Amino acid sequence: MNPPPAIKPAPKPARSRGSSPGPEHAEEPVPCITVASGGRVLIASDLHLGAVANAATEAASTELARRLERWNGPGGVVLAGDTFEMWAEPNNTPAKALRSHPRFTNAVARFAAGEGRSVVVLAGNHDGALGWDPELAAEVSTTLGAAVYHALDIEITTVPRSSDCESSTAINSTRTTHSATRRNPVTGRWASTSSPTSCPVSGPAAADG
Repeated sequence: MNPPPAIKPAPKPARSRGSSPGPEHAEEPVPCITVASGGRVLIASDLHLGAVANAATEAASTELARRLERWNGPGGVVLAGDTFEMWAEPNNTPAKALRSHPRFTNAVARFAAGEGRSVVVLAGNHDGALGWDPELAAEVSTTLGAAVYHALDIEITTVPRSSDCESSTAINSTRTTHSATRRNPVTGRWASTSSPTSCPVSGPAAADG
């Protein structure tokens, strides 16, 4: 059985409501989800859940709920910004939005409670207060069982296909590929890097090493 994904701890927000990010926060370490081989990660953004559900938010949140309800095994879910509409709806809160989308709320909470599973909610430009208002962040973490961050790294370990190893001339005995994915909190874009795959080999090629 593969080891479950794990979330490395990150510093808690230190700013109070109404304050703006300062240079002292620029060097804070970025939290990371580490997903073992065989695990999965679902990333979704821009749900814009309001205090009252509409056709768009109901459709999007229900589709995500269905996926989580069918999920087997360990994994992680990242709600990558603008989960809640608090720009166009300044009186909206995560608690109100989650109450108006009960199937989604229950599915995420059940997922987060499962063994080897984790949920992260990232602050976006429409719900940026999540990143610095501890009361709003607590509504999310209490209701969904999720961690709330400004940014996130995702580190994924995969095992190459046997055909990849059969054609490889690598001598290294490891069989893993490591990739890291980071969401830029300003642009909202994801960028990833990966290290080369290496496979075990047998016969003369290995002896030459």
